[in-house]
Amino acid sequence: MSDEYTIVIRKTEDAYIALCMELNICSTGDTLQDVNQNLMDAIKVYIEDIKQYPETVVKPISTKEFIEFLRDTDQNDMNTITGNNLKSYEINTLPVYA
Repeated sequence: MSDEYTIVIRKTEDAYIALCMELNICSTGDTLQDVNQNLMDAIKVYIEDIKQYPETVVKPISTKEFIEFLRDTDQNDMNTITGNNLKSYEINTLPVYA
């Protein structure tokens, strides 16, 4: 498994949603810090499961699924973020702490 993963975070009316592109897993949180921590936790659990069950097929998100993920993003929600330099569809890497 990789040491870094690409994540995309989007804002909805009620929460932030983070998507790990390589592992095709999502997490939610009320704040950017929450969603980041929740995704890190989800990645750790997923990596442990893969080690326990090596027959698990790890597949990155498909283009179709990714486009659907982005379509659900409300641009007005993204513009109301204050105190952050987060731009719409900003892509970041997340190190693995497993």
